Amino acid sequence: MGTKVIIFLLVCISLVSCKKLDPKGLFASDDPANKRFEQSQDWNTAHPAVEIITGSDSYTIFALGDSHIGETASLDSFLTEATEQNITAVLMAGDLTTGHVEDQMRSSDIINMHDTLNIFTTPGNHDLFFDGWETFFSLFGASSYYFSVKTPSASDLFICLDTGGATLGKDQFEWLKNLLESERNNFRHCIIFTHINFPRFRTIFSSNQAAEEMYTLFDLMSKHKVDMVIGAHDHERNAVQFGNTLYVTMDAFSREEEVSGYLKLEVDSENLIYFFEQ
Repeated sequence: MGTKVIIFLLVCISLVSCKKLDPKGLFASDDPANKRFEQSQDWNTAHPAVEIITGSDSYTIFALGDSHIGETASLDSFLTEATEQNITAVLMAGDLTTGHVEDQMRSSDIINMHDTLNIFTTPGNHDLFFDGWETFFSLFGASSYYFSVKTPSASDLFICLDTGGATLGKDQFEWLKNLLESERNNFRHCIIFTHINFPRFRTIFSSNQAAEEMYTLFDLMSKHKVDMVIGAHDHERNAVQFGNTLYVTMDAFSREEEVSGYLKLEVDSENLIYFFEQ
């Protein structure tokens, strides 16, 4: 057996061994996701949930993923456009960087230049490379949290999930479940954003949740009438409806891709209308 084949098999075995399931067979009990969630909860305790107040029942959200920071002109232009259009919030759904400290610092500098915007981030798998979590956390704070948008007649709930390690982990899942059970009915719309797209639309070599976790999440989202889940990760746009929930996957926001773009979400009293922008 050739050396390359042996190395490939060892890598596959190591990846499989990382998928240890808890006794109920659902979520990794020893995954670093639990540690990131614990840190995030401590951060959330010191930083109460944000409530954005708007003067209209309709407003617009921008979302992007997989910028992989690289060159920074596009990100700066994007945030400038969001400011000029008076966008209510910007969602950054992971893989802002490749995990290098210098790239994380550059992305933070650009975001801080646009401090009049409501910008919400979550890490992707690339942001966690090279022990990137600690830097990400020091710059951007919690990776699991929620915020709301209050209009004259209603409020909408936005939930950020950390899927950078290809699992929510037991603790984050319980938090999400309890949050939906206790708060969902108090809001008009409920939108979740995260990095890894739950449904897969094409076969590529990238990490995703175990099937048991994904199916459980589909059921949870539908049960609590989550309107939309926005993800990235696969670098190719798509959308599919499962039960009560629309799952939207964005293009990568990177000039290195054949198609580079972001998501524009228009929210009103009745509808969530989305556009793939380039």
